[in-house]
Order: sequence, then structure tokens, then C-alpha cells
Amino acid sequence: MHNDDERAAELVADDQEPAARPPLETWSQEAELLALIADLLAHQRADFAQVHSKSHRWRAPKSVPRPETALDRASRRSDHQRHRDIVTSMLRA
Repeated sequence: MHNDDERAAELVADDQEPAARPPLETWSQEAELLALIADLLAHQRADFAQVHSKSHRWRAPKSVPRPETALDRASRRSDHQRHRDIVTSMLRA
């Protein structure tokens, strides 16, 4: 799919961004383990860079995108609702 010129042209024509997260249907235990290994290596690289840099600044590396689950969506909706409740209470005061 990443090398499909026709699909890329469709996305550009429709002004759609490709999905940032992989689909849950194709996610496997092997993919999860590889993503975990990639995350651990990225953190190790960042730690090594911090120790050997003059500024000793540490930036947390971005993790490999995982599929979005129903629990993720429910959590995001809950966070969004909590935010709206706080904004509403602040505007009433």
C-alpha cells in the first residue's frame, strides 16, 4: 500500500491524510513485539545521547504507533468530556 501510486494519488486528490495508526485487523502479536523493541531501542538511544551530550537534555522519543482500540476511544471521549465540564464551570463563575 505504501508503494501504490494510484492510492497515493487518490489521497492527494481527496486531501485525506493516511491513517496515523495501523488498523487493528492487521495488528498481530509479532507486530506488537517489534513495536515494543523499537520503542525500547529508541529510549536507549535517547538515554545514550543524553549522557554523552553537553546539555544533558532528554527528549522522550515518540513511540511506534499502535492501533486504536475501543478503550482508547472511550478514554479520549472521557477526557474530552472532563475538559468540557471544566471549561463550562469556569465560564459560569
